[in-house]
Amino acid sequence: AAISAFATLEESARGHLNPFLGDITQTFARAFQMYQAKNLLILYDAVGTLAECVGQMLNNPTLIQTLVPPLINKFETTQDRSLVPCMEALGSVLTQLGPSVIEICPKVAQKCIGLVTNTLMEIQAYNQLQAQDRGVPPDRNIMACALDVLSNMCDGLKDRTGEVLQVANFVPIVAPCCRDEALGTKQSGFALMGDLAKYSFQHLQPVQQEVLQLALSHLSHPSPNCANNAIWSLGEMCTKLEPAVLNPVVGQIVQQACTVLTQSRHHQLAVNAALSLGRLGLAASQELAQLLPQYMLAWCNVMRLARVDGEKVQAFQGFLNVIKLNPQAATQSPEVMKSLFEAVATFFPPLPQAGPFPGTEQISPQLRELLLMYKTQMGAGWPEFAAGMVKEARTRLTAAGLECPT
Repeated sequence: AAISAFATLEESARGHLNPFLGDITQTFARAFQMYQAKNLLILYDAVGTLAECVGQMLNNPTLIQTLVPPLINKFETTQDRSLVPCMEALGSVLTQLGPSVIEICPKVAQKCIGLVTNTLMEIQAYNQLQAQDRGVPPDRNIMACALDVLSNMCDGLKDRTGEVLQVANFVPIVAPCCRDEALGTKQSGFALMGDLAKYSFQHLQPVQQEVLQLALSHLSHPSPNCANNAIWSLGEMCTKLEPAVLNPVVGQIVQQACTVLTQSRHHQLAVNAALSLGRLGLAASQELAQLLPQYMLAWCNVMRLARVDGEKVQAFQGFLNVIKLNPQAATQSPEVMKSLFEAVATFFPPLPQAGPFPGTEQISPQLRELLLMYKTQMGAGWPEFAAGMVKEARTRLTAAGLECPT
């Protein structure tokens, strides 16, 4: 009851736990030695929640030495289904500690590779049996959770992910997991694909053609979570793929992304499709410029509702590359022009408290210059056009020097 109550307390206390982290980690370490079965499952939840709630405050050598060894010992020795909650806790810890625990990461990665490889072999053997001979199917939860631990590891290590891949290369397990019929495995596989593209693309490069085709084939997947991760991973890859690999499929990417932009009922899925299209402009602006009229309206409609962050900045950097090559695309209708102005207005004050994000200061003047060009072209028609925009956009544009009627 005590550990269950404390796990609940963590979520409310969050940063208020910081002064007590020494005592908390020592208590958790002793609990790892004593707890069995159900209590151990709650302990895993408490460890994972602690990492999520206090974040980098856990990144202290003394706290690490107290908490990590017993957790790793459980990870290495657990053979039953409690391995899943153990891995969930470990993943949360790895995300926060990152390079501070890089020395244990190859060992963790090797076990995750083994768990995934063994499960894939069990699935293959199971599928080869006659229907009447099949018993309980292999447990795919462990495989999906192992992929999540690897993703958490990448998120923690960031640009140092390659150091682990040199010792324990988990790239070969990504494609088979993305092909698996289980949605959970696919979802986790594409998440790992995106993390590898983001933090260590050189290790993904030998299989870039294969993983690109896998991502493309899932952009319109009926599972929103699978499609979302496939689109996100594509966005991470598109600025790094070799032109000979990327350029032939630009039209296919635009076509499928447009379908998501115009038909998806899931906001984040549409946003990720728009972000990927924008980032694609950093690598294939010439090809996209010809296709811009096909997707500009839908793209701007989604991007004006997307929060301003680093990915949105990067997407608009790519968009600027494209529209400079085809500025007429914005003049195809008043509706397109209005959507463009409202989307760009999100970069002008007031910006979110979390910003400004890297690149915002560089891109905002370029976006302002773009809008000023279109405003000049409108001449006397500007006041009437501006009056049709939402009030928030008019306020932001006026603050940026593009005076709008109130």
